[in-house]
Amino acid sequence: MAAFNPTRKRHGLHWKPPRRRVGASLSRFLFFMAIIGVTGCQGSAIKEAPDEIIGTWETADPLFKGCTMEITPYRIVFTNPLEGMTRNYIMEIRKFAEGTRTLYEITHVNEAGLDYLLSLYYIRSEGEEMIRIKSRDEVKWTRTILPGL
Repeated sequence: MAAFNPTRKRHGLHWKPPRRRVGASLSRFLFFMAIIGVTGCQGSAIKEAPDEIIGTWETADPLFKGCTMEITPYRIVFTNPLEGMTRNYIMEIRKFAEGTRTLYEITHVNEAGLDYLLSLYYIRSEGEEMIRIKSRDEVKWTRTILPGL
């Protein structure tokens, strides 16, 4: 029995395996990835905090007693009675609608240059508004000081 030879004649024809057009496939793939990235499979990115989350936020949760979170258009200031105040500068905010609440993913950098991501939900229901940090969804933060006051 003869060994497999893809160039051997079969029924009078010279058979070769089909050539793959890697370049065309790759360019098609990159084109579709660019379309997906531009059209918004992701949330919308902004550089400034929206009005609905600007202000000073506090919680009644005993774990965070005395802690505040102040969000300005360009900065987040965390105040902790044990560690003092930490200023963080907003680099980017992504906004995602999730049913009745809005998820904000805030990329910020502290004064030492370390990057952090704060994911929080803004919820407005029956005239009440609150923030819940995604990793601590059970803790309700309410606005105590409105911006500009």
